[in-house]
Amino acid sequence: MKRDHPGLSCIETYLITSSPNDLNAVLPEYASLCGSVAGEQVYALCTGGTPACNMALSLRSVEFFGEAGTVMHVAENAARPTHLHIGQYLLKQHRRATLERLAARGDFDAIADDTGYPETIRKLARAAAMRMNFNFMESLTLLQHCNHPAVNTLLEPLLEEGRRLAGENDRKAALAEVYWSALLKWRRDECADFLGRAMRLMEGSLQDILSATLHFKGGPDKFRQEFEDWTQGPQRENYRSHVFRDITRSKKKNVPETISSTIPALILTVSYLVNYEPALLKRAGLDAAKAGAVAAAVGKMRPLIELRNKSIMAHGFGGVWKKSILMQKNGPDTEEALFGYLQALLNAQDISLSGNPYEMYAHAVVSLNRELNHDTD
Repeated sequence: MKRDHPGLSCIETYLITSSPNDLNAVLPEYASLCGSVAGEQVYALCTGGTPACNMALSLRSVEFFGEAGTVMHVAENAARPTHLHIGQYLLKQHRRATLERLAARGDFDAIADDTGYPETIRKLARAAAMRMNFNFMESLTLLQHCNHPAVNTLLEPLLEEGRRLAGENDRKAALAEVYWSALLKWRRDECADFLGRAMRLMEGSLQDILSATLHFKGGPDKFRQEFEDWTQGPQRENYRSHVFRDITRSKKKNVPETISSTIPALILTVSYLVNYEPALLKRAGLDAAKAGAVAAAVGKMRPLIELRNKSIMAHGFGGVWKKSILMQKNGPDTEEALFGYLQALLNAQDISLSGNPYEMYAHAVVSLNRELNHDTD
């Protein structure tokens, strides 16, 4: 091994004390050797010596020098050395495996930030990351610049969804997006973020279901005022008592003149309408089966509200993990049940979940990477 000095004026000799025929023995020694060498470009000459030493030198060169290292071999009677593409091959396979692992996990931001990947792949991954952050316009812009024959067909449904989301007026598409991002957060074990999205999905769904049922016309921005106005008056006294007593667990406090549009209040409002005013729900297109499914779903999700409130997503610093979510008393006790309740809210609004967009992004990223690197296996 030679240090990179002008004219090779300095040559250092390293003594290998282990058996030169034992690869397992010499690997640690070559780690120490390569770890002591510095240079912008390093050449490892694997000529002569034992196969074990040459293999150790090749592997450690790739490990320590990466793309700055070149493994060479001089064949007998050859005038020039041959560059062995061991490093490039191993690094390529490592980067491919890393990308596929990140894509499967939905870590698109990690792919986008890695300058070792082609720019088109990074843009595609960044588009997915921006969509995860609900920056739909930026996501669409990036996606439109990812034109490549290998993935154009895969990107068509993502472009269609991207245009709909970027339009800022498709409430149903936005709620479906909350579901998919919540699912990805769950799979990544980012449980506090999952809980925040799950609660937002429940709140948004309840707002839309009640707006349709009670004929609110002001849209999401006016929901709070319209809801509180609806709860007022003598005709709603029984309703207010029903909701207030359930929330406060008190029979002594005076029932207020209005009910605030908190998630627990919205849950109890749906329950009240199912039990006492089903005709209102039916006129809004919610038959008994759909209305019952919504009431059951939000009832099961209600125990998670307090968990969210005590977490960093709301008012506290409490920890949140999968087991804590699935162990809440009277709450969902399995992953299937948890997502089944979220799906029930969307089904009641005729919101379809046709395909996981982040799995589509992952498939496109992996396919494009293999095409650009000419991988056939």
